[in-house]
Amino acid sequence: MTAGMNKRLGTASTPPTALSSSMVQFMEDYYSNLWEGTTCPILLHEIASAALVNILAWTSWARSRELFDLRREDLEIILPSMGPRFGLPEHVGAVLITLQESTKGDQARRCDVPVAFVCGSGFSPGKWLQRLEKCTARVCPGNEFLFQDPTGKRWDSASYRADHLIPLLTKCRLKGEPLLAPYDGSKGNALKDKFYSMGCYRQGGQSSVTHRRKASIRIATPAESYEHGRWKFIGKNEAMPVHYTEWTLADRLMITLFCM
Repeated sequence: MTAGMNKRLGTASTPPTALSSSMVQFMEDYYSNLWEGTTCPILLHEIASAALVNILAWTSWARSRELFDLRREDLEIILPSMGPRFGLPEHVGAVLITLQESTKGDQARRCDVPVAFVCGSGFSPGKWLQRLEKCTARVCPGNEFLFQDPTGKRWDSASYRADHLIPLLTKCRLKGEPLLAPYDGSKGNALKDKFYSMGCYRQGGQSSVTHRRKASIRIATPAESYEHGRWKFIGKNEAMPVHYTEWTLADRLMITLFCM
């Protein structure tokens, strides 16, 4: 009823446009090339931060505040060489993400969102997290938050989109990305108008697992999609079989390991 009234009154919100895997890949390639050609420690720190935001937002489906409120202690790395010690297959690692207390879905869990150290598409949250750790230790060892520059200023959705996402989507559009072609910069049709929140990552990531993009990628099952975003749901609204299913860490990694 509320949704219908909002639509009639013209107050219904319009969700941000979803990013595509090709756009995220373009940004990943851009940061990788920039990393290889840079020696300045401060610039390397910014590159690693931006690249990690790009990959974590895509693979974890975290909301803006959850992502930018992360502290280093909220993430744990399981190196691929250590995977079997944690019940993972050989050569499979993970990044375990614990959200802030106010957004955790289940306090008994070891982590809220696990993502593969290296995803099926080749995206590697683990690689960029290790790079950011090294840069932070070198140029800003006193940083409390994961995404915080050497001056102490914290990153947020607005700063990341203004300094990184929109400029790179502009480059991507000029390179011929067909999905970005309609956004010509006219009033209400600029990239910043369409990709106005970090929800573009969450919606894009969730949509991407519903179809197969590469031979190495499979479609996620509904149960895998639900489990990966489970911390967003209220337990009493879950179907009973889903509520009582016990997923191992290896089970929970399947969606990023094989579908993203």
